[in-house]
Amino acid sequence: MSYIRFIVPILIVVFGLSANAQPEHSSSGMGREKSDSIKASNRRVHDSIIGALNVDSILTTVGSRRNNYWAFFLEYGGNGGAFSANIDYRFYKHFSIRIGIGTIPYAQDWFASYNMVASYVFLDSEIHPEIGMGILGSFHSPAFERFGSSNAVATGFFGIRYQPFIEGMFFRLGYTPYFTFTNFFSYFGVSLGYSFN
Repeated sequence: MSYIRFIVPILIVVFGLSANAQPEHSSSGMGREKSDSIKASNRRVHDSIIGALNVDSILTTVGSRRNNYWAFFLEYGGNGGAFSANIDYRFYKHFSIRIGIGTIPYAQDWFASYNMVASYVFLDSEIHPEIGMGILGSFHSPAFERFGSSNAVATGFFGIRYQPFIEGMFFRLGYTPYFTFTNFFSYFGVSLGYSFN
């Protein structure tokens, strides 16, 4: 985004100056019409320069007004087990829901898993503290036996999210414990993917 803040003002000013340099088609005897045309051209140049000076705030406003975001990301550890592929939908700026499929290792075997997590994203910047709660489940995995459950456990997320205003790299890092009413297991995860609108 930083290079845009330099290129866009230059293009705006050049366009305004080129518009001012367009040949006049009025008759030589029409002094008043020529004068009005010059004033209009000068006004266009003035507006172009003002727009160039304000381009940074325009870009920021446009970015911050986006309320809905999609993201696809891969996660190591985290709420999805050992490895997972996930889709995240963020709405009303601060709320997100993710669903994904992954794997859970146990005794030299791997079991398919699914996860669903709802989160709240703080702040209006591109870097956000985030908290969430959801479930990690499997149709059958002995790995859940340590929690006294045969197919699902609760999971949380407490960490940070990087998600650009427009589109680009998506990143999350957090503490992602698993728990039931009687058991608790600390875990961590890191996510990397792509965010778009």
